[in-house]
Amino acid sequence: MEERVEFKTDETRKEFFASLREANKFKSWKEFRTRLGLPRTTFQNYRFGSRLIPKKVFDSMTHFLPEGKQDFFLNQTFTKPENWGAVKGGTKGMRTILRTYNEKTIGKWRQKANRNSIKNFRKLRTQDPEKAYILLRKKKLEKALRKIKQDTAARESFFKKKEIEFNLEGLEASRQDEKRKIKIPKKLSPLLAEEIGIHLGDGTLSNKPYYFSVRGAFEEETYYTGFILPLYKELYNINPPLLKRSSACGFEISSKAVHKFKSEVLGITTGCKTYKVKVPACILKSKDKNIMRAFLRGLIDTDGCYYIRPKTRYPVISLCIKSRELINKVSEILVLLGFSPQVFRKEYTIYLNGVPKFRKWIEEIGSSNPKHLERIKKIKQMLPWSSLDRLFEELNNPSKDASLRSS
Repeated sequence: MEERVEFKTDETRKEFFASLREANKFKSWKEFRTRLGLPRTTFQNYRFGSRLIPKKVFDSMTHFLPEGKQDFFLNQTFTKPENWGAVKGGTKGMRTILRTYNEKTIGKWRQKANRNSIKNFRKLRTQDPEKAYILLRKKKLEKALRKIKQDTAARESFFKKKEIEFNLEGLEASRQDEKRKIKIPKKLSPLLAEEIGIHLGDGTLSNKPYYFSVRGAFEEETYYTGFILPLYKELYNINPPLLKRSSACGFEISSKAVHKFKSEVLGITTGCKTYKVKVPACILKSKDKNIMRAFLRGLIDTDGCYYIRPKTRYPVISLCIKSRELINKVSEILVLLGFSPQVFRKEYTIYLNGVPKFRKWIEEIGSSNPKHLERIKKIKQMLPWSSLDRLFEELNNPSKDASLRSS
């Protein structure tokens, strides 16, 4: 089954076939249909309008016309979906049933049909749970994917990449900083954006003289040794030892240059973060997707959570930080990137719900934290991921034959 092409009027259809003969000057219709590989009866049905022309066949026919004629006839036709005949037949059949039988009889048939549908679906869920999962959610997944694509396209004009350079004049460094050759980033980069996200999640910029620390859960040791400590080495040329406690691990440093850069240049809150922490203005001013994605990755890697509701197999990404201003800005960034976050401002929480958003997140943003990467892996194992990939490929490329349809 495929889309069908219908002419707006019979006169246009006749003119189309006349133009084909005139442009190619073939001796007979037999010669022409042989070129197309069409049987005689089938071609005559298309020519006289008793059957609609498949879109592939129509496209092949238009190649025989001059460009001007091609454009003209494309504007004089419209396409019908692949299931248009079934819809037409079903509508006609239902009208006949409603006209012939009373409501009580029709009600009994509907109840029986519902019982049979439920019975068949339960049987399918036992025999092929992956197919049942897709069948049950296909329409919702298609709707959610369409919304994501529309939202992403609607905000595309916002992104006009702007390089953010920092004014470091007058930024003081201590003698100890100079001795350790501490450096300060001169411009905003995705790596610095991710570090800012990490800081807002797990960092502390104390009011005590130039104290700065980042601490996470004890099980995140590999995240710190494999990613965070090398990141701070590259950005600031600091190489602090990893500190491990009974329930936490991380590092702490004392640096006048780093403290001043974070507090005075980036504008990050010092002291207690609760209710006061906010997103530095440079993140949004950059109008750069890669900057915003890296910032979100760092923030979620430290203060976010990935999980799945086992009964419904519904993946969720959540963030909870007690700062309404930060929650509002993070929500704004997510909307710009094409996500539709669910925001609970009183609870200081943001949720990204469902497979399409989860898939978009792991493809475009992902994680640098091994703990979260393992959770993502387990979530994918709990979902029929290969079938979902085929489904999303089908929805993204509707013109291609969907392998899922025949499976």
